[in-house]
Amino acid sequence: DGVGDGLFPITKNPFSAILRVNVNGSESFRVWSHDRDGKLLKLLVSEVAPYHGSRFFDIVSSQYTGQLKIESKGAWTVEVLDGLLIVPPLVPGNYVGDSEDVIPLEGTGATKIRANMKQRGTLTVRALYGDKFSAKSETVVSESGPFVSDYPLPKGTLWLEVEANGPWELAFSK
Repeated sequence: DGVGDGLFPITKNPFSAILRVNVNGSESFRVWSHDRDGKLLKLLVSEVAPYHGSRFFDIVSSQYTGQLKIESKGAWTVEVLDGLLIVPPLVPGNYVGDSEDVIPLEGTGATKIRANMKQRGTLTVRALYGDKFSAKSETVVSESGPFVSDYPLPKGTLWLEVEANGPWELAFSK
């Protein structure tokens, strides 16, 4: 938990991690990942509060975040979760949310999703697929709601990153 700007060292495994963020207020909020030497790796979050959501980082094993730079005028909560400990959904099965989220799929055998945006709003789902050394990203869903549609997943999908501004549901199947 914190208020305002800062550069914060983090400890995590050398593989994937999940950044879970909650920010109140009405100001802009940004989080950048930096390596242990302070070299900028990636902009992870750039939103206007209030905001709550999750993003993955360090999926490609050649990156290793050692610090997070946070820029905020208000109060915030940031958690770094071990991506290897996040339990994937059952396939077949459903996963629901109402904002941004990340969903692990490695080893589930999921080959398609049925996306349901339950009201007006936008839903974008990106698949990260391949292997941890040369992962690729592909947009699978980019629609305005309400809608229900089926989409194939790229072979070898490891994770899904969901961006949404309203309630959504993803149904996974093989």
